[in-house]
Amino acid sequence: MGTCATGILYLGGPLVYAAIHRFTAFQNYSWPLGIAIMSLSLVLASFATTVWHLILAQGVMFGNGGCLLLHTSVYFLDGWFVKRKGLAFGVLCTGNGNKPIGPKQVLYLYVNIVI
Repeated sequence: MGTCATGILYLGGPLVYAAIHRFTAFQNYSWPLGIAIMSLSLVLASFATTVWHLILAQGVMFGNGGCLLLHTSVYFLDGWFVKRKGLAFGVLCTGNGNKPIGPKQVLYLYVNIVI
């Protein structure tokens, strides 16, 4: 399911960029639509009874919603930042990779300060 979602997330990028560039009204609705599709896919995955339900919900639907959300953010980021564009893209890319750092630091603070 994760492989399917990641594949759709990255391979759908050119389609999303083309749609955003061609249909300007789609720019305002693509990221809320992506969030709605991602949320709906997680809710529907909780009702799954077979494996193909999970593949459809967490793989295909979540990948499509994430594709809309991620590539719309990158498209807008390129247009909003002119002077510090490298820093903006660096912060965006760092947000994808720093997830393991946060829980470790919170656990360290909890163990050493609270307990």
